[in-house]
Amino acid sequence: MTDTYTITARPNVMGRGTVSGGGDYAEGASVTLTASAADGYAFDSWDDGVATSSRSVTVGDEDATYTAVFREEFVPSAPYRIGGNTYTREFIGLTADKPSSPELSGDIFHDLTTGKKYIGYKGTWYEITW
Repeated sequence: MTDTYTITARPNVMGRGTVSGGGDYAEGASVTLTASAADGYAFDSWDDGVATSSRSVTVGDEDATYTAVFREEFVPSAPYRIGGNTYTREFIGLTADKPSSPELSGDIFHDLTTGKKYIGYKGTWYEITW
């Protein structure tokens, strides 16, 4: 008779997303775990560093827990209006010129030293990648 073990699959914070595939399985079974982000959140990785939202695990000889890490999805603020004009504050400079934190959410900094672009959100700079 093959022993069974519990695979627990859970989100890092309740409400940020759902995780399926957990349950009781026979030792040696292959199990697919899937993480799905809730609105306003994005899947980041599993707590052991696996970066794909769907993954296969092999049941070992003990219970195991896998935690899906979800983060707030970044949505930059829309351009703002002053005196009938629309603005998105953009700054261009060298790495040394970048303020330690953005003054406003939606501020954009173009770093001429590295070629990277950053957007400010809630007092923190985030690199823009696409």
